[in-house]
Amino acid sequence: GSIQPSERKRLDLPTDWLPGSRRGYLTISPSPRVDLGRLASFLFEYPYGCLEQTVSSAWGLLLLPDLLREVDPLLVAESEIRNAMERRIRRILSMQTYEGGFSTWPGGAQSVFWDSVYATHFLQEAQKRGWEVPSETLRDARNFLLTLLTLQPYSEEEEYLRNLISAQAYAAYVLASGGEAPLAWMEHLRERRNLLYDSGTFFLALAYAEAGQKEVALELAGSYIPSPESIPQTGGIYESSLRKMALQLLLLLRLDPSAAQATNLVNKMRSVLAGTRYLTTQESAFLVMALGEYFEGQQALSYITFTLYDTAGREIRQFVNQETVRLGVEELPPSFQIENQTSGKIFYLWSVDGVPPTPPEPWQQGIAVKRVYLDAEGNLKDLSRIQRGEVLQAVIQVNTGQSLENVVIVDPLPGGLEVENPRLATSASYEEGQDSSIHLEIRDDRLILFVPYLSQQFEYRYTVRAVTAGEFALPQIKAECMYNPAISSLGEEGRVVIRRE
Repeated sequence: GSIQPSERKRLDLPTDWLPGSRRGYLTISPSPRVDLGRLASFLFEYPYGCLEQTVSSAWGLLLLPDLLREVDPLLVAESEIRNAMERRIRRILSMQTYEGGFSTWPGGAQSVFWDSVYATHFLQEAQKRGWEVPSETLRDARNFLLTLLTLQPYSEEEEYLRNLISAQAYAAYVLASGGEAPLAWMEHLRERRNLLYDSGTFFLALAYAEAGQKEVALELAGSYIPSPESIPQTGGIYESSLRKMALQLLLLLRLDPSAAQATNLVNKMRSVLAGTRYLTTQESAFLVMALGEYFEGQQALSYITFTLYDTAGREIRQFVNQETVRLGVEELPPSFQIENQTSGKIFYLWSVDGVPPTPPEPWQQGIAVKRVYLDAEGNLKDLSRIQRGEVLQAVIQVNTGQSLENVVIVDPLPGGLEVENPRLATSASYEEGQDSSIHLEIRDDRLILFVPYLSQQFEYRYTVRAVTAGEFALPQIKAECMYNPAISSLGEEGRVVIRRE
């Protein structure tokens, strides 16, 4: 948020979290760029690692390393930033296919169009900024983009065509920003502009701007008519309103960085962001690109002066002529006020989290998920009467009244149960016949499923074994549409009792 000169802003810490679980910080800065800390934090801490999400996380590290040092104290050292970036680059490279594109997960053989362009875009920018990216890798990736431009559609179905042609427009922009504008293909795409999603229109205009043809870019931007607001795409090219705004800002900055229209758009974006509860990695990454570039070109106050007061108006501490101030929650009272005593607007980032004393209530928003356990005969298991060493069948069931793409299901295990490794000859396995397109991750305390396409009903079965006697909490299972997080569900909690033989 921001605080006007002589204005006081009140902030409150949640008081009902478990003792010792509260963490967070307050950053006060003369630069509006501090607003991007929320996006940088979200991208860096995002828990999943498909190609798109890995690239998005890496964009935050590439463009906002200074803000990430404020977000995560473990990244203060330059070496830690470098290690975090190099890990992401290695993971992206592990997903390159034989044809130069990139697969969704490491070891995959099939290139995905949009995500391959996105990965090439990042690797190209990383190399420009001095990061080590093998030249042959980038050459093969750019060749894949050239092949993508020549690809003929295999279907006349509208959504498929719009996804393909918009991905081709993005490929044209990435090639143009690398110094090799595919002008003939850009003209071909311009002739088919009626099939472009809004994002595709912006990418094609950006390609012309990079090629030095700003008049054509202006013509494309001038003919742009925003499509009606709609539910974000859960797959395809991940079209969403926020990302469209970010791309529009990038185009305005390429055409005229000083234009008042850019400032008006930024103010609108910040207002939308302030009221947005859910963001996706794709939205956040493009917002980082656009807003980061905008703020870099803006003049800001050099120093700020402000005072912290308690809710009774008593002064807690004054900060005079500071550049940026960062305070941990342990330095702050439960409620306080900030008074801006500078001649201009100051900006703050307030980020706090903790563990509530009770689990959240179950919910179903466009999707419903539950998990049950069956015994060896397929009967519903009484979870208060499990024997140590017993093998159970875990059944995950999802219901939705719509078709969704890119759904993640997180099934945390209760203490005392372990997932059976299906690769062991001694394991009881129920995994045979499962959908091979599903990506499965088995971690120490949970099983995670990434479902590329989900329609109406879905069921997945896996095996667990009771290994430790005792009474344990049964954590809540969760399902979420990764590119429309408003579609989500949280299951019931429970108890598990494992008895000795």
